[in-house]
Amino acid sequence: MWAQYRLTTSVRDIDAYVIRDEQPKPTVVLLQGSGCLPLFTVDYAGGFHATSIFEDVVRARSQQFHFVLVEKQGVTPLVFPQNMTLEQQRARFKAVADGDCTSNYFAHETKTRRVEDAEAVVDALTDEAWVRGVLVAGHSEGSDVAAGLLRVDQERHVIAAGLLTGAGPTQFFSGDETRDSFARHVSDLLAMRDAPEDQMWEGHAARRWKSYAIDSSPLDDVRDSPTPIYVAHGGREPNLRSADVFVLEALRQQPRRPLRYVVVADGDHGFTTRDGRDHFLQVFDDFTSWATTPHPPTAVGVLK
Repeated sequence: MWAQYRLTTSVRDIDAYVIRDEQPKPTVVLLQGSGCLPLFTVDYAGGFHATSIFEDVVRARSQQFHFVLVEKQGVTPLVFPQNMTLEQQRARFKAVADGDCTSNYFAHETKTRRVEDAEAVVDALTDEAWVRGVLVAGHSEGSDVAAGLLRVDQERHVIAAGLLTGAGPTQFFSGDETRDSFARHVSDLLAMRDAPEDQMWEGHAARRWKSYAIDSSPLDDVRDSPTPIYVAHGGREPNLRSADVFVLEALRQQPRRPLRYVVVADGDHGFTTRDGRDHFLQVFDDFTSWATTPHPPTAVGVLK
């Protein structure tokens, strides 16, 4: 069962959800992708229902690891009252998934805020007797946050970071551009540079785009960190070449830092192949077995 915690800092409160027991073991901090879809919905009887892409992993591996989910600022569980029909619940869920977010969310929707919140949670975890090492795994936008965490983790609390379907030199580059699409990406970058912070563009405030695509990149974030890095990508993802560039440059920056890069053959953004098989757990197991090995080796592989 998930337990909700509220971490109070000098700046703001941070909501985190934890599955744990009293047995000391590795703890995995999970960072979800973009948008304001909450980590949980709540039914009329008060029952919590998880929505994150990590849920099957948590269910399968909660005996081996403690798990922590960090909620975004301005996001709270989506509550369905008793008089709401199933069709209405689905419509409301879809509306939030499509960007019907609170003004508080848009005001705080930056990489900087997410990194600060993740850092505060990791710092708090290191004081707990049941924590035996902290791993961080971010999916999609969450992978940028995981990389950003390595930049500020001066005490080296994180023993390894998993960047799942998101590592790249910048969000405005996919690696499969034509000359025309590349020119559009450059135009987008310049537009975001000069846009007012509150201006909305493709469902997000300009401050969000600036923080992820201009202020710093994942390559900037990991440049000075010796923490082992695990990169996983779907083979069908259009930005696969972007991940290739990230890995090559990260290796060039620090040739002796442990790094593992795997591609899920025929995998999509969530590591599901066209035959309907979900490989997310396989990726998680590969990450954690590699990360918890003494002196993890640098390697490139394909998961099938």
